[in-house]
Amino acid sequence: GALHTTSTISDPCHSSTAALPLQRQGSTPTLLKLSTSAKVNKAQKPSSGLPPPEPAKPCTPLKPRVNRSMPHKRQLRKIESSINNHHPDTKSFIRVLWDECDNEANKDYLRWDGEGLRLLVRLQSTELGQKVLLPHFGHANGASFLRQLNVYTFVRLHRDSLQTVLASNNLLDAPPTDPWSCFFQDDWIRSGGTDNLRKITANSKFARQDPPAHKTRLARINASAKLARVATFVSRSHTVEGAHSLTTTRSLKHPNQGRTVRYCSSLAHERTIHTLRRIYRQRQLSSLAGKQTNPTRSTTPTRLAGTSSSPSE
Repeated sequence: GALHTTSTISDPCHSSTAALPLQRQGSTPTLLKLSTSAKVNKAQKPSSGLPPPEPAKPCTPLKPRVNRSMPHKRQLRKIESSINNHHPDTKSFIRVLWDECDNEANKDYLRWDGEGLRLLVRLQSTELGQKVLLPHFGHANGASFLRQLNVYTFVRLHRDSLQTVLASNNLLDAPPTDPWSCFFQDDWIRSGGTDNLRKITANSKFARQDPPAHKTRLARINASAKLARVATFVSRSHTVEGAHSLTTTRSLKHPNQGRTVRYCSSLAHERTIHTLRRIYRQRQLSSLAGKQTNPTRSTTPTRLAGTSSSPSE
């Protein structure tokens, strides 16, 4: 029964038209009728001649990092030891020393002797410092290398035994500024065998022993005597402070008691010197005044009449 009229509204983006009902007040609403051309997707853009983009591939989660942390130093030492056929408990210094002695490139300054039981080293050689010590130990000092050998209880041969070893190895032509030195270590280190290298350890420091009883008693007596001397000094310093309380106002600024006592002593010394100088000046002035009042007075004693100067008379 209600009268319905339609109006046509043009869309500026599309050519389609839509029939929209005009409702009167009190009439029932009607459905919106759209044409078939209005069903086109408004978000579709005109083609530009380019191929459509490829669809995005699904993302795959990254695998967690497993066993990628840096290995421990002990693990690195085991890996390196397994490569060089060393025991894992072998010290790094012994391992490097053994490997460098086996290296034929170092035979001019670091090598085995003919028996393979001793080490021959030229400690003053610059090549030893640059090619062996610096890459492996971080320094090129032969004296430090010698101290390290002493730490691992290597013994140095004497001159007579050294000459015998050098003669057997044809190494007597070394310059005197860079001589050969020979070391051995209880037959634990030898050419061709690495089984006993782990037995070479650093020389442990001796534990500090307790002093004897008489030394302990003497130390206690000395400590008590020292405390008594300190107490006497403190009491004397308090006495000096009381005597010079009026003249040591500035010394109260010093928090150290020793500085205060030294200041009091120096102040008293200065006052004493000033007093002596004043007395000496007064005596000089009085003597000058006496000379001016009696100018004809002779300083030599007068001889009395009838007396002789000689003691025999």
